[in-house]
Amino acid sequence: MSTTMGYTREEIREHMHQYYLQPHGTKQAWLAEQSIPTWKIQQWRKFVYEGDLDRNLIPRDHGSMSSTYSERSAFEKARAQELAEHQNEVEKLQERIRNLEGTNDALGKAIGLLHTLNVPEPATKPTNDPERSGTFLDTENQLIHALVDFTGSERKSLSLAGVSRSTWHYRSKPRERVQNPIHQSARAYESRISEADRERISEYILAGWADNHSVDHSFATAWDDGVMLASRRTWWRLAAELEDQMLRPKVPTKHQTRQRRSEKLVLKGTGPGQIWSWDITDVYSPWRQIAFKVYSVMDIFSRQIVGDRVRRKCRIIWLWTCLKRR
Repeated sequence: MSTTMGYTREEIREHMHQYYLQPHGTKQAWLAEQSIPTWKIQQWRKFVYEGDLDRNLIPRDHGSMSSTYSERSAFEKARAQELAEHQNEVEKLQERIRNLEGTNDALGKAIGLLHTLNVPEPATKPTNDPERSGTFLDTENQLIHALVDFTGSERKSLSLAGVSRSTWHYRSKPRERVQNPIHQSARAYESRISEADRERISEYILAGWADNHSVDHSFATAWDDGVMLASRRTWWRLAAELEDQMLRPKVPTKHQTRQRRSEKLVLKGTGPGQIWSWDITDVYSPWRQIAFKVYSVMDIFSRQIVGDRVRRKCRIIWLWTCLKRR
C-alpha cells in the first residue's frame, strides 16, 4: 500500500510544512481538522526529511540524531522552491522547442515554395520576367507576414527569410518613381568637381611626380599658392585615376631606409699584456648602506688580475690610477 495514496507529493510537503508551523500544543487539533492520523504524519516525516518521497524510500533506523523542526521546515521549503523553479524552467524550454519546431516547419514550407518558383521549367518564361518577379515578391511578403504572426518579431522574421531591413522598409514604403533616373555618379551636385578643375589638379600631381614629390606635397604646394580646388582625399582619388602611373615616385620601404648595423669590434689576444679588460664591482661592508667599489683590470690572454683598487666612490680617475700603478 502506498503511503502517498490520496495525496500528491506537493500536498504532503505542504502538510508537513504547515504541521511544523503550528504552535506547541496545537498540532493534534490541527491534525484532527485535516483528518490526518498521527501515524501517517510520522510516516510522512520519514519520507520527506529522512528518505526520498519521490521514490517512496525510507531509510533504516540508524540513530537518534535528527534536525530541529525549523531546520526541517526551512530545508523542505527551499527544496520545494527549487523544484518549482526547475519545473518552470522546463516549461520555458518546452515552449521554446515548440516555437522552434513551428518556425522550422514554416521555413521548410517557404523554402520549398521559393525553390518551386526559382526552378526553370520547359517552355516557361525567363526568371527576369516582371510578372514572375512580382509573384516571387508577393510570396516572399506573405512568408514574412506569416513569420511575424508566428514569432511576434519583424526583425527576427526578416533574418529568417534572408531579407534586409532596408529592403523591407522600401518595399513596404516605396519611394516615388522617376521616369528617367540618373545614376549617382552622373548627377551634377553642387560640390561636384568640374572637368577644368580635374585637369588642373592632374597637372599639379604630374608636375610633382616629375620632381619626385608625393601627392601630399603637390597638394600643400597648391594650397601655399592659394589654389584650393578640392580636398586632400580628392587629390589622392584623382591621382589613382591617372592612366600613366609609371611617373609616380616610389615610396621607400622600411627595409630600404634601414641603416646597416656597424660590425662589432672583435679583439683577439695572442699573448699576455696585449689586451686588458676592466670591471667595477660593488662589495658590501658589514655596515648598513655602505659599500665599496672594487676596480679590477684583467689580462684577456692570461686571465690574471693586473691591477686593482678599492674605493668608496665610483670615479673614472681611480681606474686610470689603477692602470698607472700597473
